[in-house]
Amino acid sequence: RAAMRRMRCTLLVSFLAVASVGAREPSLCVVRPASRLRGGLSLPKLGGNALSAKAKAAAAAAEAEEEVRRRAAVKKAADRIQSRLFVALASMLFCGLLSYQLLQNVKDTILVDACGAEAITFIKVYGVLPASMVFVSVQSQMRRTGPDGRPTSFAYVAVAVPFLLFFVLFAAVLYPLRDKLHPETLPDLPSVLGTLTHAKALRSIQLLIRNWTFSLNYIMSELYGNVCVAILFWQFSNQVVSLRQGRLFYPLLARYTWIAPLLAGQVLVITDKIFH
Repeated sequence: RAAMRRMRCTLLVSFLAVASVGAREPSLCVVRPASRLRGGLSLPKLGGNALSAKAKAAAAAAEAEEEVRRRAAVKKAADRIQSRLFVALASMLFCGLLSYQLLQNVKDTILVDACGAEAITFIKVYGVLPASMVFVSVQSQMRRTGPDGRPTSFAYVAVAVPFLLFFVLFAAVLYPLRDKLHPETLPDLPSVLGTLTHAKALRSIQLLIRNWTFSLNYIMSELYGNVCVAILFWQFSNQVVSLRQGRLFYPLLARYTWIAPLLAGQVLVITDKIFH
């Protein structure tokens, strides 16, 4: 009987100890479910923290892959735009140099045949130089940016279109009607010019005034090369091309667009064979 009483006391104390511990730490008394593996072994399942960590890692990997794809798409679009910009600038410069070379050969031939080679000096000093100064002063006042501050081609187009219209007018109207438009006699000049210049120089000035359509064509051709090709194009190019693109574009433009003068000579030879 004494032994039975001691056993009952021991069980009661143990039960009270377990109950007190369970009250303080309930998780110690919870039996977690287990998953069966091969070989009869069982392991506890993963908790919520491990699952959330794996989900976060998968989301981060998907986001990184999407970022790589987005950057590749942006780079491809930028390369496409850069290629189109280079082709456009190269075409503009090539056409400008080709037309200027054709105009240079034609204007010299026409003016020398009508007024002599000595007239070129006078028209460069008294015609091309003042016209260049006036034209550059007017061109510098044109706006090169739009209302939003972005670069615009207004200045380039506003200057190039009048040149194009004049050359079309000269080829279609002025040159075919040169005999009717030019006076038959040399114009009279002020007597003061006769005392300041030699007779040969005075005759060159008279010939330039008489053949005024040829003189005007010479001045416009010189202005086209000095203003449109040498100034306006590079101003417009510097506005639309960044510094990084310029390091890539400008050497290529200088290398490939100077084929235009060589092609201009061949165009003149072929044209001469066709019309003669």
